[in-house]
Amino acid sequence: MSERVVLGWRDDDLPVGFRWSGREPVGLYEPALAEFLGAVWEGRELVAYDLPALAHAFEHLADVYVSDPD
Repeated sequence: MSERVVLGWRDDDLPVGFRWSGREPVGLYEPALAEFLGAVWEGRELVAYDLPALAHAFEHLADVYVSDPD
């Protein structure tokens, strides 16, 4: 079973409108990128159900893949 991890919350009292929880991967600064990597909004909370996979995808986001011509 997957663990539900809250990555952050919408926070209208902040100029940026969002507050991270501290559970996000180091260096992840954009909620939209977290969504791209698999996080989802549940109301005002941005959550991940597979944080290790999200962190792995973030770590390897800049990897260059070479297509196999065969």
